[in-house]
Amino acid sequence: MRNIKSNIKNIFIATIIGFMLHGCSSKPSETVNSTKVSKAVNDEPVNEPAEPIELDNGQKWKVNEEMKPFLTNGKNLLNEYIQNEDNDYTGLAAALSEQDNKLIESCTMDGKSHEELHKWLHPHLDMVADLESTKDTAQAKKLVEQLKASYVDFEKYFQ
Repeated sequence: MRNIKSNIKNIFIATIIGFMLHGCSSKPSETVNSTKVSKAVNDEPVNEPAEPIELDNGQKWKVNEEMKPFLTNGKNLLNEYIQNEDNDYTGLAAALSEQDNKLIESCTMDGKSHEELHKWLHPHLDMVADLESTKDTAQAKKLVEQLKASYVDFEKYFQ
């Protein structure tokens, strides 16, 4: 049963990565990175070592205006969940996932800012996927705290 859940999680992550790689490009001819998708489907680890996010010559990276509402909505959903001491973490995960999907669809960034955004987004998506699939309330609480820290990190590097 655990292996099935792991496979479902990996397929979910691979799908999100596919949307990201396809939707986050201003060039329609780019293709999905089949290596990551293949790794996810074959139950190999998708997470690569985290690279530190760099600033743009000491300044925050600019995020395109179309993406900002989905980032703000995700952060607000998380803050409301924490403030209300909610326990429906799977509902939170679904709502965050919806905002992340819209964020990915709205992305037209490219170049270095796009690369740096992905350094934040990949671990963030993994946390949301983990939250969605966990059955352990204690683990869910840890993931909620990690997501909160993720949004704080976002604000350190992006505007």
